[in-house]
Amino acid sequence: MVQAGPNLIDGGGNPFSEDDDSTLMPTMTSWIINLLKNVPALKAIYDAVRDPVTGKFLYAEGVIVDMITSSDWYLSNGPTVAAGIAGKFKYGEKWYNQQVNEFKIAISGIASALGLDLKDPTISAYLAGLAETSFLNGWDNDYIENTIVGNKDIFTKAGGGAYISQIQDIKSFGNLMGVPISEQTALDYQRRLIGEVTKDGLRVKATPDQIKKEITDKQALL
Repeated sequence: MVQAGPNLIDGGGNPFSEDDDSTLMPTMTSWIINLLKNVPALKAIYDAVRDPVTGKFLYAEGVIVDMITSSDWYLSNGPTVAAGIAGKFKYGEKWYNQQVNEFKIAISGIASALGLDLKDPTISAYLAGLAETSFLNGWDNDYIENTIVGNKDIFTKAGGGAYISQIQDIKSFGNLMGVPISEQTALDYQRRLIGEVTKDGLRVKATPDQIKKEITDKQALL
């Protein structure tokens, strides 16, 4: 049975360094770092356990895991994450990597559709970390897309991707209705179609039909 606690797994297996000296800098395993970086609810912990100048972790791994398992987030999400970590030790590294790779494939498709350049080292590293976090949390595609859109540092690099074709369709509709759409208006529409993520983690975005109705209403006024 998966237990909530410093090791996150039952049976004495330790996903962390074997060194019990908590005064040493932790050799952080990737899943801990990725959780802290990609789960908005854990950002406060991420900021608290790192030196803002050097980026080094200030606490031992066990202490940081205690902070995670004591958070409100862990009450609803922790057991799922712990099960994934336990699976890594039960079924092996190869099994674990296969699960993460399946999410990498799905996330690559989502990122490409958003217009992100997968060859960009920063984006590539972010998506790789997001894949591990998504597997451990059991996130679906919608939640993953919301997470990417909510990361302003990454999403500012997006070029629109699949949304560009929707904008072209809206432009054609505007011309048909006698309401030409400028490039600036098209960009505004694209931002609305992609949407934004609120502080509560909700994705707010417009649909092509909603925008077309606005164009129809504008045409009626003209």
